[in-house]
Amino acid sequence: MSLYATSTSCAQGDALRFRLLDEGGGPIRVEDVPSGRTVLECAAAPGPFWTLKVGTDWPSSLYRAIYHDISAYFVVRSTVPASPILLSIPFPTWEAYNRPGVPGEGLYQAEQPDRAVKVTFDRPGAGPQVEEWELGLLRWLAPAGYAVDYCSALDLHAGPAPLAGPDLLGRYRLLVVNGHDEYWSWEMRDAVEEFVRRGGNLAVFSGNTCWWQVRFEDDLRTMVCYRDAVADPMAASDPGRVTVEWPSEPVNRPENILTGLSFRNGAGCWVDSSVMAGECYTVRFAGHWVFDGTGLADGDPFGRGAIGYETDAADLDWVDGVPRASGRDGAPPSLVVLATADLAHWRRYGRAGAATMSVHRLGAGTVFNAGTINWGNTLHDPALARITRNVLDRLSRPSPGPTWETIGPGCP
Repeated sequence: MSLYATSTSCAQGDALRFRLLDEGGGPIRVEDVPSGRTVLECAAAPGPFWTLKVGTDWPSSLYRAIYHDISAYFVVRSTVPASPILLSIPFPTWEAYNRPGVPGEGLYQAEQPDRAVKVTFDRPGAGPQVEEWELGLLRWLAPAGYAVDYCSALDLHAGPAPLAGPDLLGRYRLLVVNGHDEYWSWEMRDAVEEFVRRGGNLAVFSGNTCWWQVRFEDDLRTMVCYRDAVADPMAASDPGRVTVEWPSEPVNRPENILTGLSFRNGAGCWVDSSVMAGECYTVRFAGHWVFDGTGLADGDPFGRGAIGYETDAADLDWVDGVPRASGRDGAPPSLVVLATADLAHWRRYGRAGAATMSVHRLGAGTVFNAGTINWGNTLHDPALARITRNVLDRLSRPSPGPTWETIGPGCP
């Protein structure tokens, strides 16, 4: 007995239809995920569909409909912005990890010859991974005093929604990407890059961000990811849309053009996730506004447990013990290295690499990147909470206009 929503988002006051696969009907409960509050209890009549009428007074948030202990997740978007902050929920990544190892139905495992190259959103099962990478930040925001608006990552792709892509982003000052947001379409990239270049800001509390390119078909209800340029038929007609890693041939559009960091330099801890609990960042530029109020000094460790299970990083040169982005990996020239973690020992647990926390300018906008998936689940750490507040407060405010900005520690 299961259900799924026929769209990953809807606006306040809209109706959203759910498919009931057993057609038997029965009790349904709708829950606001960040707060855990029940907003509706009702009974679905027997039949293949149940329609939810979303109230105009429902806060923009992530919700789930629970039917016979099965959850279907969806976002309610604001009809009128109630916050300068828009938080994206990574539904494409959730769907990519749905039914791993099932031949012809899951995009994973990547090395399986019988894995799917197309998956549908018209099925149950997509939602937060078992580690709930996204939910820590979502549950922290309101108690910390932040009201934010929500969207599905699919809303960033200009598509059938009446307000999507650049039109949606243009109503906000700050876009927040959170948790594990690995799968992006060309249209999503275009929309977010245009938003930032025009003066919007981006906060990435995520890792392994924007690593795979995907395409959407069937009015965004089918996601395509061949992971192989030779197998993808688009290679012959439109090589830039081939579904491989963003930095790879024939796409050649590295994600760090937008995010500043790349999984090419990052690390993966897939064998023993308990190792994450002992990892921490080291401060490299304590005089930056990101660290205001933390009490941290250069060389201090912080954020224990926040790093993993996948990280992003910049290629670095070290000059007199101070890291600088080399630019050899295509990182933006304005990239400021805020903190680093050496994860070379992770070769025993998956993949050796590093983690970098950074900030850079892109056009008229600013991009902060935490460089790790588990940031949101470690906000009980006072330093991480203060950094998160500094980022949200500064990047959600109106632009002060051209100003001088310190981009590195001064000489002793």
